[in-house]
Amino acid sequence: EKYKRRISFIGIACRDSEAKWREAVKKYNLEWLQLLNSSELENDVSLKYEVGGYPTKVIIDKNKTIVGIFESESDDFYIKLVELMK
Repeated sequence: EKYKRRISFIGIACRDSEAKWREAVKKYNLEWLQLLNSSELENDVSLKYEVGGYPTKVIIDKNKTIVGIFESESDDFYIKLVELMK
């Protein structure tokens, strides 16, 4: 909420069926952009970004450069986000 005018979030479901994904988006009122990962290997984001665990958060800057990959729940993601928003 604090940075909503300066940042975009995208949720990507990587291990769900389309039905379960749609149900979760509705149930948890996920208001940011939500996508379902491709089942085609060449378009699978979990392979492209070498996702080793869930949840994984990837910060990509305006130049489309990855500035951080954060697995699991930790404060590191939020610390980096605050640092980048200064």
